[in-house]
Amino acid sequence: MKLNELKWLRKRLNRFFMAFVSELVFGADTEPDAEIIDWLLQCVTFGAGTRQFSLYNTADAVDPTPVLRSFLLKLLMQCTQSEAVHNHINRMLSNWGEDEKQRIQTMVLLMDCRKVGFKHTTV
Repeated sequence: MKLNELKWLRKRLNRFFMAFVSELVFGADTEPDAEIIDWLLQCVTFGAGTRQFSLYNTADAVDPTPVLRSFLLKLLMQCTQSEAVHNHINRMLSNWGEDEKQRIQTMVLLMDCRKVGFKHTTV
């Protein structure tokens, strides 16, 4: 498979995954259980920062942008159990590692997600 075809496939799979999660996990009539929230938080975070979350197991297909992590964090921050999500994020932030680049990337991702959350709550 050529790299362009792989990128196209990755974009299609990402869109499918985001539609699936937003409609079936965070749909209008559903809210995720605590176990699902914990699992999703573990998918996008670890230890002292955010993880490179990808649906793919190959280095060639890893998405260099935090599209999926950002999408999941935004959904989690806006769900009715958002207090548990914020508590998890606060625990993560209080256990920072030594990697300054990772801290900065994590803070930028969290600020972007929070900024979007504030837009939705004020409208």
